[in-house]
Amino acid sequence: MNKNISVLLPGSFFEKDYQYKISYLSKNQVDCVYLFDHSVNPVDENRAVYDIKKALSLLQESHENNFKLGLCVLNINSRKKDLFFSNFINPIMEIQDFRLGLGTGDNKYTDTTPKYAYDLDSIIFELISEYTFSLDGRNLFLGGTSQKKIELVSKYSIGINQWLGNSQDLINLSEDLPKKEPIFGKFSQCIKPSDVGTSLPDSFEKIIVLKDTNTKAKKKLEIESKKIKKEAIKEAVIFENKCKQNVTNQYKKEQLATIKKKAMLDLKLNSVNKLLNELKTSLSD
Repeated sequence: MNKNISVLLPGSFFEKDYQYKISYLSKNQVDCVYLFDHSVNPVDENRAVYDIKKALSLLQESHENNFKLGLCVLNINSRKKDLFFSNFINPIMEIQDFRLGLGTGDNKYTDTTPKYAYDLDSIIFELISEYTFSLDGRNLFLGGTSQKKIELVSKYSIGINQWLGNSQDLINLSEDLPKKEPIFGKFSQCIKPSDVGTSLPDSFEKIIVLKDTNTKAKKKLEIESKKIKKEAIKEAVIFENKCKQNVTNQYKKEQLATIKKKAMLDLKLNSVNKLLNELKTSLSD
């Protein structure tokens, strides 16, 4: 995969065989793995949805992890501000080169948790004042292309993410905005797996939205997982057979040594008997 191609994980990603899935993503050189901030699965409210902190922990613990981590996007209005910073922002800012996306949320993928109405501008200002962001390091971007967010992107030189839609709109937005240094985040677009060939500037990031449903991407992931498991089982069987063969060979060696030892004893005994008979014959004469 291109170095600017990333993925957004579906809600049930960690429900089954997630180690094999992480291995698959690593082998395909995914640039960044993003998590979403939903309390309800976007595909089916009855299906699983991961907890952000637990999911990040599992991704960090994996020995197969060779990609960056990010949130696309974290809803600033779903939690009290002090908890928002102490439970989420502060811990994840410790992760190297973390890509933090901020959003204001909607009613589609959330539960009945009370809503708040924090000022996005002040949240961004607080983050930039507290932490160091850069284009190649720790990133900061906004989710959504409303006029208010576009103004904030221009004001703070941060990135912006467009959910699906027309790629040319995002390109035009990038060209129209005044360029100010330093830049704290990338321009990115969330796309379907079938649209991975979408043409975007090299500096843009494509984020493939992996689905819980049977998309081609998921099928390929499952096939790869089964293949890896099959190869692991095959190697285990070969190793087991080698161990058995070694044990058998050792047993045969021990048996052969015993037979040889017995044969030598028999040979010596026959020689002694022969000598005794010769002595008896000599004495009788």
